[in-house]
Amino acid sequence: MGRRLAMNTVAVFITVVFWGWLWGVPGALVAVPVLVVFKVICENFEPLKTIGFFLSGDEGPLNEAKGNDDSQPASASQ
Repeated sequence: MGRRLAMNTVAVFITVVFWGWLWGVPGALVAVPVLVVFKVICENFEPLKTIGFFLSGDEGPLNEAKGNDDSQPASASQ
């Protein structure tokens, strides 16, 4: 029913520090929801998909681009 939302830990930390510096405590509280909205927008627009994948903290699409398929064990490919 629900989906897991993975976020890049470094991006979340930098976002909270930046918005906390800019707006104080209210900025730090609003930082993560704003980042999540930005991530969803990036994932749904083709030119911004790279940013969306970076913010997700998932290596899935980047592994496919490199040709690394970790879904099969090494013994099965021999």
